[in-house]
Amino acid sequence: MLPGEASGGFDDILIQLGAYVLTVILALAIQQFIVYSASVAWLGGMHPFTFFRGVREAMLTAFSTAVMVRFGRTYSNLMVSMRATNAKLRGRTLRILREATGAGAQDCAEALAAADGDLKVALVQLLSGVDTGRAATALTGAQGYVRGALYALDPLGRMAKPPTLGG
Repeated sequence: MLPGEASGGFDDILIQLGAYVLTVILALAIQQFIVYSASVAWLGGMHPFTFFRGVREAMLTAFSTAVMVRFGRTYSNLMVSMRATNAKLRGRTLRILREATGAGAQDCAEALAAADGDLKVALVQLLSGVDTGRAATALTGAQGYVRGALYALDPLGRMAKPPTLGG
C-alpha cells in the first residue's frame, strides 16, 4: 500500500492513533525533562529536581481544584458538594450557604434542614425560591451542577448565567 492511500482498516487506524499518542507523550517528556529543566537550571539558578519537589504541592492543589470544578462540586469559588457529618462541617456548610446566597443564618439553617443537610439542594432552593423537591429534581436534571439547575429553573437567566464547563 502506498503512503497516501487510504486503508480503511480499523487496525490501521488504531496503530496510527497509538503512534500519534506515543509521539505526543515523548514530546511532552522531552519538554518537561530537558527543555523545562534546563530553563529552570539556567534562569533560576537551582537544581531542577529541587524546583519540581517545591512545586509538587501547588501542582496537586491546582489539579484537584480543576477536577472538583469539572465535576460540578463547586459554585462560584465555593466547595458545595459536601455532607456535614459533624458539628464543624455543619458550621462550614452554613457559612458557605450564607456566603453564596447572602441569606441570614436562620434562613440558611432552615433550608439545610429541609434539604436533609444537602448543601447543593439548599443552595438551589434559596437562590431560586423553589421548594426542596423541585430544587433536588433540577439538580438531578443538571447532573449535579448548581448553575445548570438554576438555569433550568430560570431559563431567562435572571438567577444564573448559562452553565459552562465545570460551572
